[in-house]
Amino acid sequence: MGVLLKFISIITFFAWGVEKSYNTSMWGQVLTILLFTISALAVSLRKYYLQSPVIEPPARQANPALKRRTVKSTKREHVLSALLIIIAVICFSLFAAILPAYVPKIVYFAILALGVYFVFFYLPGKNSGRFITDLAGLLTPLFIALLSKTKNQTKSLEKRLAEREKSKNVYRHLTKTEILEMLNRQKANYDGRSLAKGLNFAINSINLGGKQIEDYTMPLADVHLVGAQETAGPILIDELHKSGYRIFPVNNKNEGIIGTVRLSDLIDLSEGGRAIKDVMNNDLQYLDEDDSVMAAFDKFVNYGTTMFIVKAGNKDSGILYLEDLTSELIEE
Repeated sequence: MGVLLKFISIITFFAWGVEKSYNTSMWGQVLTILLFTISALAVSLRKYYLQSPVIEPPARQANPALKRRTVKSTKREHVLSALLIIIAVICFSLFAAILPAYVPKIVYFAILALGVYFVFFYLPGKNSGRFITDLAGLLTPLFIALLSKTKNQTKSLEKRLAEREKSKNVYRHLTKTEILEMLNRQKANYDGRSLAKGLNFAINSINLGGKQIEDYTMPLADVHLVGAQETAGPILIDELHKSGYRIFPVNNKNEGIIGTVRLSDLIDLSEGGRAIKDVMNNDLQYLDEDDSVMAAFDKFVNYGTTMFIVKAGNKDSGILYLEDLTSELIEE
């Protein structure tokens, strides 16, 4: 409210100076200032009622048993919003029409530009002060009576305004295809920049999330199974190193896959002459081939596992390496 008073004071000072210089009617200038003030107050009240439509009348504050009467209780706050903005526009238009009679042309355009900015752009972005709060409390009974009296005439307007406000708050869920198209357009705009890599990661993540474990499963026939009774030697270590992986399934002819062993453990084992079963890890994690690939990431987060045994029914069908999934994420 302090800003509004300062702005009105400036306009009043100009009006007083013009009245002294041009000997114009002071009453006309008072009307001009009054019209501007009403337009500013209408905009401020509109914002306040939309943000805080519940006003406690002083009588109810003293006696809570009294029936609560608020703008919100009429469910027609959007009609009041439209009414206040109409009042603001009409008053400001009259202000703009009368003002040229009291100020020089150059001053008129300056005041008009500042007035439009102040009333319709500055005030809507300001928080309501104590004066607007008290004024809203005083005017609430008047507005409630007005809304009640005009209910039949404005019922259709109320419905249209309420639907329009509701449509603003409804977020349309995008389909997967729409999201990918949007991300790809943004990626093209940022080609060659670091953000493009992040967008590429997001695109790959969405694509990966819709795939199944079987899409990345390595068949057992292609997996290098390390025998439980084997001893590590240069030839075995070299073969495993060439595969590009760092962990391998340990196989027993009678029981199938019984554990895992890391390449680093085999290097240490080669110097001791011990069997692979002595250093293998017995903790195995299983995935079903129909599972989403996100199941592998969940198990990695929970157990730290990077190699999984993939099941097809009751049988082992292959191996899934987490590296194959992560490489898919960063693929260009």
